[in-house]
Amino acid sequence: MLLKPVPDNLVTEYKQRVAQELANSLQPINGIHDVIKNLELPYCVASSGEHEKMQITLGTTGLLPYFSGKIFSVTEVERGKPYPDIFLYTAKKMGFNPEKCVVVEDSPTGVKAGVAAGMTVLGYASIIKPEKLLEAGASIVFDDMRNLPELLMI
Repeated sequence: MLLKPVPDNLVTEYKQRVAQELANSLQPINGIHDVIKNLELPYCVASSGEHEKMQITLGTTGLLPYFSGKIFSVTEVERGKPYPDIFLYTAKKMGFNPEKCVVVEDSPTGVKAGVAAGMTVLGYASIIKPEKLLEAGASIVFDDMRNLPELLMI
């Protein structure tokens, strides 16, 4: 129970502070620019984040130009991860059958969503224990994004 009313601008203030912190501190994953620039397969972003946040994160890291017209948000589907909705929606929008898609995920919840969608899931374990991603169902776990092109050929 709060002792005073919630300020009217609470949500706006929160979003502004998060955006500012992301803009000040976010860095791209090592090697990701080269990986995406040289990727010969179709790719996109299917995120649990809102479009506004992805504009900030991808913009801050310099990745936004790579994903023009290929950014999908959980706000576009009924249920979020661990449900497969965002991945199934994204596959349909990109014109692919789910079983032909590969998901790169860095959380057990995201891995579970990819597996539930019937997709191959690669677990990116740069900030999480690899075992957590494997337990969630990742086919392969890696911790260096520069290895992604080779893993996609499997």
